Amino acid sequence: PGMAQEAMKLYAEAEKLDAKPVVVGGSLVRPKGAGAEVLYSAPEKPAGRRTQYDSKRGVIVDLDTGAVTKATAIPALFICVGSVVFRLMSRFGSAVQLATMLGFLGVGLAGIGLAHSVFAMQLGLAFQQTGAGMAVPALIAWAQTKFGFEHRGRGMGVWSSAFFLGQAISPQIVGRIATGAGTMQGAFLVTGLIALGAALAGLLVASRTQPQPAAA
Repeated sequence: PGMAQEAMKLYAEAEKLDAKPVVVGGSLVRPKGAGAEVLYSAPEKPAGRRTQYDSKRGVIVDLDTGAVTKATAIPALFICVGSVVFRLMSRFGSAVQLATMLGFLGVGLAGIGLAHSVFAMQLGLAFQQTGAGMAVPALIAWAQTKFGFEHRGRGMGVWSSAFFLGQAISPQIVGRIATGAGTMQGAFLVTGLIALGAALAGLLVASRTQPQPAAA
């Protein structure tokens, strides 16, 4: 209420101003007649927290990233766990390693997509980061098996180009998936299910390529 009164006073001569919404204190107001119409009044927030009006979406965005940083700090450490898991999986073939990596990623991404609390999101992120920690060494180990020794330098150059190209275009791909799924959280769920499907396919390939024991 106090913010609304402040807005009304500041825009008492609002008919002389442009009618675009503006932020006053914690309120989003729009000049209307001789006063101002309060479109949104932000709830009380701790001192020092910053907000910004997003004109494209018509919402006020909280710019305080401290809460996000605190929520993701510990799960982010699981990327180191992923490298340890890869070391433990090194005695298996590339198909099993890739399937394990995709399994962690799939469980994590789907978990984030289904999360309804911070803790559930952190748990999903821990699985996802474990898979991310396995991703680069597992993909490099797999790529090395596809090239002879004399072609590995050129092959890894192609691999690196493809890797960074994928990082560049992934936001556009995820954005399109989010549009189709309706929300960004829905996009996490869809990509997680795709990764789990790929993991099952990898395990199927691994089971078919296992060497058969020699006949007695």
